[in-house]
Amino acid sequence: MFHETSLIFCDYSKPHISDINNGWGREFYDFNLPKLLIELKTMNLKIIFRASKNSDSELIQSFQLAMALETEQLKLDPLVLEKGVNAVFANPHLGTYHVCEVDSQVIGSLLLTNEWSDWRNGTVWWIHSLYFQPEYRGQGLFSQMYQYVQQLAQNQKDVRGIRLYVDHSNVHAQAVYTKLGMNGDHYRLFEWMR
Repeated sequence: MFHETSLIFCDYSKPHISDINNGWGREFYDFNLPKLLIELKTMNLKIIFRASKNSDSELIQSFQLAMALETEQLKLDPLVLEKGVNAVFANPHLGTYHVCEVDSQVIGSLLLTNEWSDWRNGTVWWIHSLYFQPEYRGQGLFSQMYQYVQQLAQNQKDVRGIRLYVDHSNVHAQAVYTKLGMNGDHYRLFEWMR
C-alpha cells in the first residue's frame, strides 16, 4: 500500500508546457504554474500526476475499453473511442485528460470537463473516465490524484468546485468520495443517451 508522505510541487514548465498546451490550452486554465506536477515520493516509488500528452492517447483508449467492459459489460467500438479521445486532445474546449505515473509508467487517468454554473458565476469541473489499472487500486492513488485536481482547481479563480458521478451500486467508490470530503446528498443524475 502506498502511504502519502509529502506533496512536492515541481516546476517542470520548460520541458512540458508545450505538451500541456496541446491538452487544454492556456486560454482557459494556466498550467504554466510552479505547481505544474505533483510528485510524491513514497516507498521509493516516484508518483507523478500531470496533464496528459498526445502520446498518452492510445493508453487512455485502452483504459476506457477496459473500464467500459469491467463496469458496464459494454464493448466499445475502438474506432469511435479513438475519435472521441483524440477529439479532447484536438479541442481544448472539450476538457483535458490527466494521468498518474508510477515510476514513469502511466497507470491511471481521468478526464476533466467544464460545466458553467450561473448560480456561482463560474466553472465546475467534472471528473469523467476515471480508471486505474487493477493492480494499483485500493492503494490511495485516486485520493492523491484527487488532491492534485483540487490543487489545480484552487489555482484557477473561476473554478467553483469539482463533481463526479458514480454508479449507485458502487458503494466502495462512494465511501472513498465521501472520505475525500465530497457530498453525494444533493443531486441524482438522470440521462438520455443515443
